[in-house]
Amino acid sequence: IIARALGASAVAAYAVPAQLFGLVTSVAIMLTGPLWPAYGEALAQGDEAWVRRTFRASLWVSGGLAIATAGLLIPLTPWLMRVWIGQGASAAIAPSLGLLIALALWKMLEAPLRACAMLMQGLSGLGNNALKFQFAAALACALVAVPLKIALIPWLGVAGPVWATVIGLSLCVAAPTFLYLRKRL
Repeated sequence: IIARALGASAVAAYAVPAQLFGLVTSVAIMLTGPLWPAYGEALAQGDEAWVRRTFRASLWVSGGLAIATAGLLIPLTPWLMRVWIGQGASAAIAPSLGLLIALALWKMLEAPLRACAMLMQGLSGLGNNALKFQFAAALACALVAVPLKIALIPWLGVAGPVWATVIGLSLCVAAPTFLYLRKRL
């Protein structure tokens, strides 16, 4: 969408900082990934108390680390880009503060959503509709975010699609997922 609306050169202005912020999600995946089978086994054995405790802890840890890491990346990204890709290249694709804040918010949403996804995967083995729910939420997010990305690019430039992702995730994935899990647990 960025390449189509702003040209191929604008993609680098998004992609390089997005790679740095991708570290936030990678850490969340490493921390929460092993919980998927553990949740499934605990739920199958009826140990919902352990599931609740572990899920809350995974939310706090993944969310806290995401907030701390993303918060640090906002001021450090320009310097990291100079070190990573060189002074001249980083100047040519210097990220705006709006883009950095949008990337940080995206990852701060995404990290606890990864913790939720692991619980949802564990729940799916019990024959409930957790996978259908996840699919419906992802589809709704795409249906909201894609047109919004196109609409926001003229106003926000490269940051527009990221803000659209934050809005789509917030409305169509985060809020419904937390309500779903609250009801289930």
